[in-house]
Amino acid sequence: MKQILRATPTSGTKNTGFTLIELLVVIAIIAILAAILFPVFARARENARRSSCLSNLKQIGLGVMQYTQDYDEIYPMKRWSGTGSGQLNDTMSWRRITFPYVKSSQIYTCPSNTYGTQPANDSYPGYAILSASDPIFSRSYSINGQTAYINGTAIAEEYNLPTYHPASLSSVPDASQTVYVAEYSWRDAAVEWQDGNALNVNANGLYFNGHLNTCNFLFADGHVKAMKPTATGSPVNMWNVEEDNTPTPNLMSRLNTWTTIVNTKS
Repeated sequence: MKQILRATPTSGTKNTGFTLIELLVVIAIIAILAAILFPVFARARENARRSSCLSNLKQIGLGVMQYTQDYDEIYPMKRWSGTGSGQLNDTMSWRRITFPYVKSSQIYTCPSNTYGTQPANDSYPGYAILSASDPIFSRSYSINGQTAYINGTAIAEEYNLPTYHPASLSSVPDASQTVYVAEYSWRDAAVEWQDGNALNVNANGLYFNGHLNTCNFLFADGHVKAMKPTATGSPVNMWNVEEDNTPTPNLMSRLNTWTTIVNTKS
């Protein structure tokens, strides 16, 4: 009897696994895409934070305008003065007196400021004179309230009649070109041009590092704008109410330092 031999069918398929070279090509493509997309995502995130910060300053500006309507068109002061207590003077800052109009302490915090988790002088534990119900403010924004180096009068000096008082709406010739509040990282109520690190490009915790090479500024008419710090000093000096455009080398040297920090760290 003959034995019938039958052919064993084969699937006709091959091993479909990737070769090492193919895997390396895929990994290289993913790495290239990541290198392209991650900076784009980071820039988009920071752009959103800058917009949030601009919104914060806009709301603060609206609060300032409401304050002026309630107080004979006088701008909020940098801080109170003449109480005989430095602690009480610092506690009564422009943030605290505009808070009833802004209604949220979170508005006073920039989402990009790494010092935004630390308290400002008006809220500093063991220093500020506060009750349990008083709002706490962080380090993010400071007012234009120091006359040193700006070659003129600051818009929001501390309140201590008759020597010091904040400006009125009518005393500011061009409110749209007068800085009122700036992004800042130190805990004082005002931007401190006299600080010992004002010319130190390596200083941390003084000037704000910026959003995408700019900082946000609130102007005396309530509008906000992202600008290079140097653009606030020249060709128009936006830090004094006189705006006489007299050269201000001391101010510009500080704004140049700030801009260098913004350009290298933001």
